[in-house]
Amino acid sequence: MKTAFEHHPCSRCGGAGHFRDFSHVQGGECFKCGGRGFVFTKRGRKAQDFYAASLRIPASEVRPGMIVSSAPLNRAPKNFFRVVSVEILLGALVVNGREICKAEETVRIAHSDEEKKKKIVAAVAFQATLTKSGTIRKR
Repeated sequence: MKTAFEHHPCSRCGGAGHFRDFSHVQGGECFKCGGRGFVFTKRGRKAQDFYAASLRIPASEVRPGMIVSSAPLNRAPKNFFRVVSVEILLGALVVNGREICKAEETVRIAHSDEEKKKKIVAAVAFQATLTKSGTIRKR
């Protein structure tokens, strides 16, 4: 898996992402890196969070025709679907008759590859403004 954000090889699995000897536990997946083989630095984690947030919109802005995911924040979206009907009932966003999230939360929407690349460029630029500890650099 490739990433544009600052990272280094996982110190627990040595960058392999899994342990062959422990294949009977979660398929041998490394718990520290989640099977990716790398972990983000503090700057990289902040940039990744910035990018993930840029892919989401407030639930109140969801409209019919949009393509959304019901995946929680910071989880890989798996189930995208087209919005046919939207309503807010008892403080919850209900899309196509199914409760998605609370009305004050955000929703992941689908973006084209070109839009994602622009958002990654913006997140990398944001990362460049951070110190090693992940705070915004003072000028």
